[in-house]
Amino acid sequence: MDRPDLAPDRLRFCPLCGSGLASRNVPPDGREHPVCSACGFVFYLPPKVVAGTLPVSGGRILLTRRAIDPGRGLWTFPGGYVDWGEDVREGARRETLEEVGLSVRLEALLGLYSYPGSPVVVVVFLAAVPDGVEPLACPSEVLETAYFAPEEIPWEGLAFPSTRDALRDWVTMVGAGVPFGRLPEGSPVADPRWSASNPGPPRHSRPAGGIVGAEGGLPGPYGLAPAEERP
Repeated sequence: MDRPDLAPDRLRFCPLCGSGLASRNVPPDGREHPVCSACGFVFYLPPKVVAGTLPVSGGRILLTRRAIDPGRGLWTFPGGYVDWGEDVREGARRETLEEVGLSVRLEALLGLYSYPGSPVVVVVFLAAVPDGVEPLACPSEVLETAYFAPEEIPWEGLAFPSTRDALRDWVTMVGAGVPFGRLPEGSPVADPRWSASNPGPPRHSRPAGGIVGAEGGLPGPYGLAPAEERP
């Protein structure tokens, strides 16, 4: 049996006083939110933040093949949900260490990825892998790990739209000119406009004019052309 997703229309009780919630238009923009009928608490359901890394070593990126659903058996980058109060950068490092046993150094923000109808915002950093250290897959989460050059990326076997978008941004960044593949049928797609027969890009963002540095606020090692000059 599938578990129901947490969404504003599924919220029933106030987390502060336990009274019932009702949908009301909330100022100043008049958008509907669940509001407590007793104490007036407005239940703003926040998006879920996922932090991940693209570990780079010798011009290749490390990907993991998922051992869990959604996307079991498909490839993505190390990442997971950021804990409450956790720094996003620390969450990215923690998830990478948990999934592949690597203590990486974050070098730059690659991009932010979000999709209509999905509560998840994905933050992806470029990361440097320590010399001489091999990944060690966490068996409960990862079936296997592998490094891929731009021309070796398994486009047909990627787990999520954000995986494909992040890899596309990385390939564009390094100037490899590799053609982009399509997501396989049956992949978990948050944006219904995306499918194997319609691979058009959903909304995502990356810094214009260059990558924002991840550690210490310094510029990242890879430059980007101004937004108006990028395809």
